[in-house]
Amino acid sequence: MKSKKILLGGLLIAGILITTFGITAAYGIFPPYITLDPITDPDAGDLLILSGTTNLPEGSELLVKIAEEPGESGNEFEKTNTGTSARVLRNAEGPSQWTAAIDTSTLRPDTYRVEVTQMTYDHVNWKIILGDTSATAYFTLTGEYLGNDPSLPERATEDPFFRIDAVGKKHTGDQFLVTGVTNLAVGSDVIWEVDPAVAPDFPDSGTFSGMMANSEVTRGDGDENCVSLAVDTTLLEPGEYTIKVSNVIGDIYSSDFRMGDISASAELVLT
Repeated sequence: MKSKKILLGGLLIAGILITTFGITAAYGIFPPYITLDPITDPDAGDLLILSGTTNLPEGSELLVKIAEEPGESGNEFEKTNTGTSARVLRNAEGPSQWTAAIDTSTLRPDTYRVEVTQMTYDHVNWKIILGDTSATAYFTLTGEYLGNDPSLPERATEDPFFRIDAVGKKHTGDQFLVTGVTNLAVGSDVIWEVDPAVAPDFPDSGTFSGMMANSEVTRGDGDENCVSLAVDTTLLEPGEYTIKVSNVIGDIYSSDFRMGDISASAELVLT
């Protein structure tokens, strides 16, 4: 049996086993907390930056989940869930901070609930373990839906391709969208990989800096549709990276999907 991959940074893959655990670490006389800063309502396609404070230890991992709230007309369509991870960063002038970058391109305009929860990884059993400390906030996504619309006719895809815009140099702490175009149909699943340009020597370093996420093709202009990825460099070590997008063969929510032969890449230099 093939192991399921935990894909954080884009849509949250369904089927990951999530459990909870009690916090046993000592926080002195103050109980652990997470806060969420007020959220400015974005338009569909915007990069949404979430942030807050916490007294959790520096380097602690947080799970950021976004769930669609039923509107006045009820839950007329399948709930959209997206998510990413965040890391607690030290702040010399006050409480520790966290930030997260969300690509709203695939979300339907509506009201959404943001939930930020302490988490750890169980790499042996491929599951995320959630803690008791969390925070919740809401925002309303406005604008025009850019995702798959069954009412629109499908275009035939000939000579499928991706083309990724140049990324270039970024500084640690930058949060940005990687953007590109494709002639694949709106709603097609894609996989993003951010890997070191030179493969790390694991026996010496013992660490790996990179990310992997899944997303969908969104509506563009003319014959070209769009692909995009939110990148939060607080999760990466300085260095040179290759950002690659590929098509998906099979059901992305199953354990036997694979990446196809259609791909494109761009280079990132993080200082």
